[in-house]
Amino acid sequence: MTQSAHGRIINISSCAGHHSAYGRSVYAATKGAMESFTRSIAQELGERGITVNAVAPGTTVTDLFEENERADTRDWRALFARWTALRRVGEPSDIADIVAFVASDDARWLTGVTIPADGGLVTTGINIATYAG
Repeated sequence: MTQSAHGRIINISSCAGHHSAYGRSVYAATKGAMESFTRSIAQELGERGITVNAVAPGTTVTDLFEENERADTRDWRALFARWTALRRVGEPSDIADIVAFVASDDARWLTGVTIPADGGLVTTGINIATYAG
């Protein structure tokens, strides 16, 4: 068994903690709370060599996303892609790669931060509420 001198806690948040989305206020509030918790617990556990960070995915093609897409006539994939700087929606592997980095020794000096894993959605300044409905 390998013993490590450090630990990693990685919370999964959402880009909804960084922008408004009509009808999702409670969801967004929980993500904001998760990010505040991440910063606070990082302070508490840092002296024990434990880093605590969060990853905040944007729209990601999951089974639920595809199920919702099939149930609607709008092309949600194209719409969300238009809102990101990289002009595509995320794949699960995009998020997994960022989580793997945060768990690695390469991220040993990161703690108390939230990494937006959203293809640049937050940088575009889009208010998703404008497009809901």
